Amino acid sequence: MNVAPEADIQAHPAKLKKRKTRKVRFLKCQHLRDLRTIKTLMLMFVIYFICWSPIMACKFAFHLLMVDIDKKWFYTAWIVGASNSLWNFAVYPLRKAELRRAIRKIMCNVFAH
Repeated sequence: MNVAPEADIQAHPAKLKKRKTRKVRFLKCQHLRDLRTIKTLMLMFVIYFICWSPIMACKFAFHLLMVDIDKKWFYTAWIVGASNSLWNFAVYPLRKAELRRAIRKIMCNVFAH
């Protein structure tokens, strides 16, 4: 008993409304997920820029402006730049609920035994 989809929709207008509502809800949720992803990427870019700016400024001053940079400032700037990778472990769990749940589950399993 094959019934054409148009006949099914005409026979049950409530199904059509339900389908539209699901589609709108899905599109709205998808839009919010995309927006959240864009915000996370922008945050990561800002952190990257903040972490690597000091080392780039030191290199710019040393190579192009011929300014003598003290080694402790250069090493400090390098450590700040290298710390960029460590920020991923702080940012992603703060932004993703699924990741927080997974970390909590792992920690509970590790410390429960």
